Amino acid sequence: MDTLSPKLDLLFKRIFAAEDNKLCLIDLLNALFENTDTPLITDVTVINPHIDPDHIGDKAAVLDIKAVTNLGQRINIEMQMHNHRDMIPRSLFYWSSLFAKQLKQGENYRKLQPTYAINFLNYRQFDDNEPLNHFMLTDKKTGHVLTSLMGLYFIELPKYQSSQHLNQHLVDWLTFLETEDDTVREKLAEKNPAIKKAEDTLKYISQDEKERWLYADRYKAIMDYESDMEGSREEGINIGIDKGRLAEKEDTARALLSAGQSIEFTANITGLSLDTLQQLQQDLRHH
Repeated sequence: MDTLSPKLDLLFKRIFAAEDNKLCLIDLLNALFENTDTPLITDVTVINPHIDPDHIGDKAAVLDIKAVTNLGQRINIEMQMHNHRDMIPRSLFYWSSLFAKQLKQGENYRKLQPTYAINFLNYRQFDDNEPLNHFMLTDKKTGHVLTSLMGLYFIELPKYQSSQHLNQHLVDWLTFLETEDDTVREKLAEKNPAIKKAEDTLKYISQDEKERWLYADRYKAIMDYESDMEGSREEGINIGIDKGRLAEKEDTARALLSAGQSIEFTANITGLSLDTLQQLQQDLRHH
């Protein structure tokens, strides 16, 4: 029986949000933090470990992981298989929501802790060849970091093998997520107990018939969502094209009418209605 892909958000959350798999999440986060000079952690608590079965078939559902580390860092982690073309504002939105929820009314702002939005992407988001981009608030001229309270991480899985800047720890985890070869995962598991735990969980889920049905439902929901989005984009493009063509026809009509051509002649050339041309002619007279 084929092993399922941990890149599907449902499986990603099943592996890294489970209390029994805390070691996996800690190790994955530290592998990332080692590459970005972010303080390493020794413990983490997932705030939303449960998966509502009703959300699995919901095309717009977000199966993210919200967590708090032993250092007080707030983290939102997402795995995105497909490019919905809204990842940057979406990441900012989830970051701001998690950041703001730290304080109760009247509490001092000095209690705010660093908050990170971590996005694993199964597609190319940026034009460069670096798989890991870490964004903070900095001064445009000097590069001075305004605050360490904010961090946005984007990890593009298709690029990870081309980088010379990732340490082996993170490369191993990205290989675990990206590869379709069970043998490769097993070799990684021999090196790292956390990857071994993740691999065991993945195999267990992959061999469970009920879990495979849930996987199929979730994958279908994501593909349906992507299809709907593509249809909306194509409809928007067609509307834009139609509006552009109409504007060109109106510009041509204005030129003909300004040159003294009759409405009837202009209608034959442009295909615009007589009512539209009469309105254009009136507008030209008023100007």
